Amino acid sequence: MAKLNTQKIIKNVETEFLQDFEKNQRTKATEEKKYFKSKEIPNLQIGDNVKVGVKIIEGERERVQFYEGTIIAKKNSSINTTITVRKTLQGIAIASHYREEWPMLVICPSSVRMSWAAEIMKWLDVSAEQVGVIMSSSHSVNNLVNIISYDLAHRMIEQIEARQFKVLVIDESHYLKSRTAKRTKAIDRLVDRASRVILLSGTPALSRPEELYTQIRCLQPSLFSSFHSFASRYCAAHKVSLLCTRDATLFKYSLLID
Repeated sequence: MAKLNTQKIIKNVETEFLQDFEKNQRTKATEEKKYFKSKEIPNLQIGDNVKVGVKIIEGERERVQFYEGTIIAKKNSSINTTITVRKTLQGIAIASHYREEWPMLVICPSSVRMSWAAEIMKWLDVSAEQVGVIMSSSHSVNNLVNIISYDLAHRMIEQIEARQFKVLVIDESHYLKSRTAKRTKAIDRLVDRASRVILLSGTPALSRPEELYTQIRCLQPSLFSSFHSFASRYCAAHKVSLLCTRDATLFKYSLLID
């Protein structure tokens, strides 16, 4: 009986597998190039409304689920284009449930103000005359639906407060991650007066847990009595003592470190 060389057989199998894999990858790349050369690639821009098909695999079954949204970010170009799509419909649906408590204020990045207006008029029984897109501080916020950027909301805070909005939608709410930022302090004042606050964000915390604190406070102010109580539980906060001198006098300070 001939003696089998196990290592040689395994090596041959691995070689054949790698060759087949590389061949399939080359074939796939060639087919993709042919496809995209024969198709007109759309010129997608931030603020455009798009319909996206998501391939979902469930065991051995596959299906495509579609949704519509607004492009809020774009990277690269041609077939390497990567876009980030914001699904505004969820926020619109929740806000419409509280329509009896309108007028409504939508705070969002400046690049998607018009997209918000278009989506609201598309899905709700709201006319163009009832939707106000605030483009400068000289505009008023006296419409049924008012859409404003973060920067203008801060600059027009006195006028907005006077309107006493009860329904507030904050798109890309991670813009409020800094507790000390002027925009955060301004929007805090609006949140305190609102009955309904809806936050939308695909990335509520970009890097650190403390970025969630201001957003949690918007939704449920009583959950944490202070930032210290939040940081102690979720940010591994602890106190350290520092000794400092000024005019030959010794001072002791306690700092909260996270």
